Parts: sequence; C-alpha cells; structure tokens
Amino acid sequence: MTIINSYHKTFRSGFRSHFAQIMLFVLCFCSINYKAQIYFNNRYDTYGSCDGTNGIDTMFNGYVSAEITCSAVSFYTFLLNSYYYNGTIKNSKAFLIPNNNFLPNYGKYIRLSNTQFLVSGSRAYKPDTTLAFLWRFNSSLDSISYKEYGFLNQTNVISAHVQSGSYIYMVGYNDILTTNSDILLIKTDTAGNEIWKKKIGVPGWDESAFSIQITADSKLAICGHKGVHNTSNDGMYLMKVDTSGQMIWDKYYSSIYGGFMSVKTLPDSSCIVAGGDGLSWVSLNVYSKNVAARIDVNGNEIWKKHYGALSNNTGL
Repeated sequence: MTIINSYHKTFRSGFRSHFAQIMLFVLCFCSINYKAQIYFNNRYDTYGSCDGTNGIDTMFNGYVSAEITCSAVSFYTFLLNSYYYNGTIKNSKAFLIPNNNFLPNYGKYIRLSNTQFLVSGSRAYKPDTTLAFLWRFNSSLDSISYKEYGFLNQTNVISAHVQSGSYIYMVGYNDILTTNSDILLIKTDTAGNEIWKKKIGVPGWDESAFSIQITADSKLAICGHKGVHNTSNDGMYLMKVDTSGQMIWDKYYSSIYGGFMSVKTLPDSSCIVAGGDGLSWVSLNVYSKNVAARIDVNGNEIWKKHYGALSNNTGL
C-alpha cells in the first residue's frame, strides 16, 4: 500500500476554489506494507519552488506520479515523476506552457497497456477559465497525445476518471461565476475522442464531483458535494447515472462544508462513500467528523457512521 503524505496550504471558500487545492508546497511519499512497516519516507522538494501531487500509482516496476511544480514563468507547471520501489527518482519530465496552471486528477491514472497511461486534469489559461484535459504518456514519460474538453470561456475542472471497456468517463465540475456550479461529466473513447459532455445540477445549487466508479450493474457512481449557492450549506452527495449520463437517482446529506470524497462499488452494486461531515461552527471554524455510508443499488441508505473526535482537521 502506498500513502501520500503531503503538507499543503489551501485557500478556498467552501469548494468554489477547487483549483487551489493543488497548492502543495512540500511533497512526501511513504510506502508501507499491511503490517505498517515503513519502507521509505522521502521528501521531494525543488528548492525555490512549490511541489505537490494529488495522486500516485504503481506501474512500470515502480511508481508514477503526476505533479505540479512552480516556476517564474508558469504558476503550476505539469510535472511527471517515476520512482523505483525504494523511492528514488527514476525519471522526471516537466511540461511547461507559459502563463498556464495545471491541476492533475486525484488518485490513480488509467493504464492503457504495459507501456502507456493516461492522466486527466485541468488547465487554467486565464482567471476563472479552465479546460479539462486527457494526456497520454509512455513509460519513458514522453507525451504521446494531449486533448482538451469542456465548455469554452467557463471553468471546467476534472477531479477523477474511470475506464470502462473502450470508454473513459471524467468527472469534476463546471462553474460560471455569475451562476452556480454543476457536476461536469465527459465521455471519451480510449483515444481521447469526445463522445459527449454534460452538466448535471439544479439551478440555485452548487454541485461538484470528486470520485467516480463503475458499478457491478454497469452504471456510474459519482460522489462529491452539493449545497445552496453562496452559502455554507454544503452537504455530502452521491448520484448514480447510466452510461449515457442520465441520472437514475441521487442522495444528499445536509452538512456544513461537507462532502463525499471517495466512492467504492461492491459486487451487489451497492456503494460505500467516505468524506467529511461538518457538524458545528466554533469561533468561525467548522468542526467535523470523518463519515462513511453504504448505499444500496436503488439509492437507499444501509448505514451511515461517523468516526473520530469532533475536530476542525478531519474529513475535508
């Protein structure tokens, strides 16, 4: 099991500034086994720069991580690193577009073969304006192809992706500052050709997605947050849609800046979601607990449980 331990400073108001969550100034990886034995705990720091990642994956006889690094030319340059199993760097390549910011996806990447993989994410090219991307690389970290998606002159942020056969589904959010944000769902083939893109949301509410999985009955489970626009009433959110993007059902839990950050599907097509549930305000700080829930194939709650002490440093 590989754990990412990264010190980060986040500037956001609720979830609206999702792009700022990549502001990770010191990047550390540690690898442990099921007995919690630490194999290495390394710091990777380009001095005079900020470095960070939202994910890491095992491939090519080691690890691969899509990262960002700051420079004087570009705020967040896209950086790919590969590592040996002992944590030392095998290869490192930076991809710079001047005056652009990159944000890679959370979690793992899509392995297309023994020699190629895909990274999704977002590129900001002017204030509050981004496009989603799908970037193909080989095992030497060379760029093979790069394609962009989204609604022009709007914010299009991708948080996660999943492959199902010959198709790839990317999920995140679309935001127009004068209105509310909606979940953004994009379907492509494995060559990156767009099949469709959709906004899913309710007027007057903000919705964002952070994780997506294929269910046992070949549907899409998507989790994130939902809340009344421009308020602190952000809650945990889970939806199930078919492969054409049509909603089957959704489930919402009211909270204070809460949200489900991860979804896992089970063989009976039920889902387990986990995240943070903001329960109270204390001196302008939100105090929350970690939360997990299991939802059946029809959207009915099987159980929901909170874990840990009430704290302003849990969940989200």
